[in-house]
Amino acid sequence: MLISQDTVRREILRTRDGADTKALPLMTELLKYGRRNSRVTILEGIMVAEWYMPLFEAPIEEFGSEIYAYYYDLPFEETAARHGTRAKRTEFGAKDMRRWWAEND
Repeated sequence: MLISQDTVRREILRTRDGADTKALPLMTELLKYGRRNSRVTILEGIMVAEWYMPLFEAPIEEFGSEIYAYYYDLPFEETAARHGTRAKRTEFGAKDMRRWWAEND
């Protein structure tokens, strides 16, 4: 089961990102659903740690030690270049991404 932050926040809920985003409770519930109903559950997205800490703590409660976490420490330029290869590249660009960028987060 793939839980994509962009899909939940931007496409399903059509809500803004930030502190107290409405996406947080839904993604937490989706993690719980994934634990009960899927062999593998993947949570992916670019999530500011300050805003999404409860979501990072939820898998520990749900999955215990059965967690593999990956963090890609990429420079902004590489992130923007990779975005340029996506189908969503016309929805927002490097200028928008620069506003959202949180170095080393």
